[in-house]
Parts: sequence; structure tokens; C-alpha cells
Amino acid sequence: MVGEAVRKTFGPLAKPLDFLARQLEERLLIVQGFLHSDESPSMNLTLKRADTNGGDCLHVTVQPNPEGRRVVKRVLREMLRQTRRVGGVPLWPMLQLADPGRSFHSGGSFPMREKPGAFESDCLGRPQGWNRVHAVDATVLPSTPGTTITLSVMANAHRIGWETAALD
Repeated sequence: MVGEAVRKTFGPLAKPLDFLARQLEERLLIVQGFLHSDESPSMNLTLKRADTNGGDCLHVTVQPNPEGRRVVKRVLREMLRQTRRVGGVPLWPMLQLADPGRSFHSGGSFPMREKPGAFESDCLGRPQGWNRVHAVDATVLPSTPGTTITLSVMANAHRIGWETAALD
């Protein structure tokens, strides 16, 4: 898989530069990063009600966020500045940015608020107007950081469970 990515980067020169691709493949370090939700694109979902001819349709529109590209460029510049220290060079042509909505850190669909409005949840993860439904995943986070969120999500789910059980 890594070798395929290296060869794809070389494009039509992949065959003549196969020796170089093999060398890179043996020395390649892959870095994966995530953006905070403040810098990420957002998506709007709209349910279009069916007319008499068909079913309902969920319409997705993407709201680009130019701040994300600025952050990525800043990180790449810093990585380049640290080339001697790290002993490696970032290969900018191999940079891949995922499409909006493609991430391992999705959340904030129904952010928790003290006084929730439409498409928000209360501090027990209950969407506005619901009493016995609790969202206990990253859906209720008001924003998602670029760091690992698993422990925060688990802690919040545990808190919601305990506080909900205490209400019964």
C-alpha cells in the first residue's frame, strides 16, 4: 500500500524510478494529523421531503473552511524547518487531505448546551424535546479537537450514564 502511494506520486516516471521508489518505501515515515473542528470544513444536512413520486432525500452541502489549509501549510513549513533535527524531509507532493466528513474524529452534530436549542442536546446528551434518548458519543461534544478524543468521549458517556441513573 505504501509502495503504491510512492509509485502513484511518481506518475509516468514510476517505472524508470522504481529503484528510488523501493528505497523510499523502506525509509518512509507516514504522519497522520487531524484538524480541530474550528479549522475543518462543516457539512449541512437537509432532509428534502418527498413529493408524490419518490422518497425523502437527504441533501448534503459542504461549507469549506480556508483556515484548515492555512493550518496545514503552517505545519508543513514547521516540519520543513525541522528537517535537519528530524533527519527527514516532508514529501509535500504526497500530502493527502481527506474529503469533508471523512475522519476518525467526527462529532458536534448535537452539541451539549446548558439551554439547548434546535439540533443541540442538554448536558445529559438528550436532544431538545427528548427525555429518554441520550447521545453518549462525540455527537454531543461542542467541538472536536485535533487530538485523540476516545478517552474524553468515554468519560463523558460514563458521566451521562451515572447522572441519568441517579435521576431514576
